[in-house]
Amino acid sequence: MHDHAHSASILDDLDRWAAIAATGARVPLIRPLDPAIDVGATLDRLSFTLTEDETAALLSGVSNVLGGSLDDVLLGTFAAALVSWSEAGADGGDVEFVVDVEGHGRGDVGSSAVDGSGVVGWLTDVHPIRIAARTDRLDAVLAGSVGAARELVAGAQRARSAVPGEGMSYGALRYLNPQGLKALSEYDSAAVEFNYLGRFDLGGDDSGDGRFGASPLRDSMDAGLGDTVPCSHPVVVDGYVHDRRDVGGLTTSTLGATVSWPPAVVAEVPRLVDAWAAALRSVASIVSGGDGR
Repeated sequence: MHDHAHSASILDDLDRWAAIAATGARVPLIRPLDPAIDVGATLDRLSFTLTEDETAALLSGVSNVLGGSLDDVLLGTFAAALVSWSEAGADGGDVEFVVDVEGHGRGDVGSSAVDGSGVVGWLTDVHPIRIAARTDRLDAVLAGSVGAARELVAGAQRARSAVPGEGMSYGALRYLNPQGLKALSEYDSAAVEFNYLGRFDLGGDDSGDGRFGASPLRDSMDAGLGDTVPCSHPVVVDGYVHDRRDVGGLTTSTLGATVSWPPAVVAEVPRLVDAWAAALRSVASIVSGGDGR
């Protein structure tokens, strides 16, 4: 991994990462995070779940109607909600935020680039991404505008396509390469971490009531941040889909999200969560044939 982090191919990504990480609009904070006091025990959490019909629309209809994926819808609607909630910008133009996106971290592991045979434990990667939305996009989507929904999806696609490769080179540069560390540490840390965890099989019963269902990972992931572990970001967003099979073998799915934050650091997060949930429900209605304009 050390040799990989110092390779020419990794350094080639540095300018692109610097452009992405450059400070954007600021999330309104009461004060900066303090690792001594902002720990897991201090977190508030708020979750929401879409209906089966709303989830089915987003899983099956987004590509045809909006030209994107579920990941694009999640990120695009969150951008619109974040811009509205933060009240950043008032001229109808684009507002950009830098958020950290967490991924599975397996992009280079097992490939010819990195020997992952000695890795034990959980693999993950976190890298910045620039998300943007016009200040009026949330209201437009809530009003049923197909055009606004497509614009948000396209914006998320542009943000994701700007990321070099699968995002793995950011961590190598930021933490293992002296040149990358010097360049990337100049920028402010993102205030939001966004993680779409994927789909989790609840099986055929109702025993999986945790955020992450009844998968083998549930016990460790539902536990959340340890009580004494410092918070990594003022706002952490986890999205997921629960799949459940009935006795006849039919699978139904529900999309949900959990947002965590230390209330001493950031206020009115429930308003952000409500705005995002409303945007997702509106996009589901648009995709399923609602009165889009």
